[in-house]
Amino acid sequence: SWAALGSATADAWYAFARDDARLDFAALPDGDAWLDDAEWEAARAAAVKHRRAGAFATFLGPGWIGEPGAGGARIVLFRTPESRRRADRQRAPAAAQLFALLAAEHAPKDVLVINQGHRPQDAASHDPRFEHLVQVASARGSFEWLARRGPPAGHQLGVAGGGSDAFGHPGLRALLAGGSGEDAPGGLTAVLAPKRDRDAIFDALKQGSAYATNGARILLDVAVNGTGMGQRGAPAPRRQLAGRAIGTAPIERIVVLKNGQEVQVQDFARVASAGAASAIEVRFASESDPRAANAFARGFRSWRGTLRVDGAKLADARATNTDNWYTERVGVSAANPQVVEFELRTRGNERSILLTFDGPAAGARISLDVRSQVPDGTVADAGGAPQADAFTQVFSAAALGGGEQVLRRVLGAHTDTVAVRLVAPPTERDRAFTYVDAAGSDGDAYSVRVHTTDGGVAWSSPVWIGGRAGQPLRMPAAPAAAAAASTPSAPGTPVAMAPR
Repeated sequence: SWAALGSATADAWYAFARDDARLDFAALPDGDAWLDDAEWEAARAAAVKHRRAGAFATFLGPGWIGEPGAGGARIVLFRTPESRRRADRQRAPAAAQLFALLAAEHAPKDVLVINQGHRPQDAASHDPRFEHLVQVASARGSFEWLARRGPPAGHQLGVAGGGSDAFGHPGLRALLAGGSGEDAPGGLTAVLAPKRDRDAIFDALKQGSAYATNGARILLDVAVNGTGMGQRGAPAPRRQLAGRAIGTAPIERIVVLKNGQEVQVQDFARVASAGAASAIEVRFASESDPRAANAFARGFRSWRGTLRVDGAKLADARATNTDNWYTERVGVSAANPQVVEFELRTRGNERSILLTFDGPAAGARISLDVRSQVPDGTVADAGGAPQADAFTQVFSAAALGGGEQVLRRVLGAHTDTVAVRLVAPPTERDRAFTYVDAAGSDGDAYSVRVHTTDGGVAWSSPVWIGGRAGQPLRMPAAPAAAAAASTPSAPGTPVAMAPR
């Protein structure tokens, strides 16, 4: 885990990471704009004090924050804390200058740079000697789009998760009343290292032999033709991806991506017919891609409203993955036991409501009434001035069958979704999976995303087959339906509701 110092001392921060969160390694890259030389020395001393050989590794480094157009935000980690100078914005105001400064003062093997997705991106600023990971999950949301596009596309970059908060609890983020603008769990990074010591962990991170989670401690291993995560395998026309995931809760979905596009979805909650369903899931999702040069990632979208059930007796309604009970809630109305009241927040991720019934779910009708606040994603990290998005929609369980219905909301350049489906909640936490591609192209990248029923998500680093680092990805053309759903229209325009 890595996060800003914020409200904790460096000693308390590392002690919490090691003794309370039980992490194997942690880094404290406080933002360079808030560090002076004395604070840097205190952070360096704390990293030395709290490391435990073979049990707990600590890494020192600044969080470099550039202005829009100057390279976004990077985390800089050093292999060892001794004799390291701050690589701060005062000495290196742009990302290209940051990389030049690091090259002048440190051996590349001892420096790791991680690109953060919530800040404005500069696709031209990348140095493969240092930058090996992109952060796709943090307390600020989920940013899978950064891994799909790469900075720039085609470079060999693994994925990471981090805290990116300032509340002094790395690995176990505290909940705050009143809302903090950080309503996602703090992400975590897992590494596949031969042993639990500083050099082995750092080398694995540099090699991209890692995966990210949104805070859940999911176990994940993926290989393609025997080549592991973050690595590049030999050219081969036939590729077999094989992996295993062990969840913190039953595994709901395993998604295989090729060059950033979903090519296989194993959905373990899906039912073959309405008669086999025991529950209905209503899932909300919003995009976080900034969709503009030098813009902040799109902020949190608020989904507020009611959900009325007719045709079946509602037994219970619960959120499967709210992260902050001060800012998110789901509950049955005190005035009407057939009405669910909710307020949820998404930023590049999902929130789900699970409805269970006294009796069969097949006759249920779901009347959804939503009053949303939608970020414009251009003004500030928190999302800027929001737009309003109000809509109603009725979903019939009888029409769902064994699939799901998706309502797409097109707002400017973004498409958000509400998906409704009949489900039978899965029970297996341990899943092996495979995918075979018999017609791959040179340089293809394969990765996996795992979802668990408690809202946990894990993203594997890609595996590349053939090609070379820096070679542009072969991106397939978007399906016609997806292209239509991305067509800009007036805010709040319903586009489609169709089986998927």
